[in-house]
Amino acid sequence: MKVLICLFVSLIACQSWSQDLLTERIRKVNTVKKNVYFDGGIFHNGNKKIDATLKSLRHSFKEQEGYERLVVDFGTTEAPRVYANLNNLEKKLFIDFFSTKVQTGVGSFGTSKYVKSVNFFPISEQSLSTEIEFKDNVSIEIFELKNPGRIVIDLKKI
Repeated sequence: MKVLICLFVSLIACQSWSQDLLTERIRKVNTVKKNVYFDGGIFHNGNKKIDATLKSLRHSFKEQEGYERLVVDFGTTEAPRVYANLNNLEKKLFIDFFSTKVQTGVGSFGTSKYVKSVNFFPISEQSLSTEIEFKDNVSIEIFELKNPGRIVIDLKKI
């Protein structure tokens, strides 16, 4: 009986903390800037297989346009496969870069208008998880560029 109760409680707990993919909007990452910002959802750039190295993470604030730009630079001509989830309840953007290693020394990039912290979690050679924590809730536009491969994330405060 105790086993059944523990099983029931763990199932309820897992459901309450898990992500509900049926209610999340899933969007393809664009290859150009479109000035369309989202305050949540899942973003991906397809199912490509590119072995990459994350070389740098940089940012700039464009006061006239009202957004901060984060740029993730790779040592390849294209960005690797990317899966991202913006969660404004936690004020975080979770990004998985597939088949990607992080170059030594990539980390802090100075004072940011909207970003509180950036953490890299090199789970394996097949996946580099990244967590970007924000100071406030933001909306984002995410797109990729080629030659060299880059993921660009524009942030606006909600």
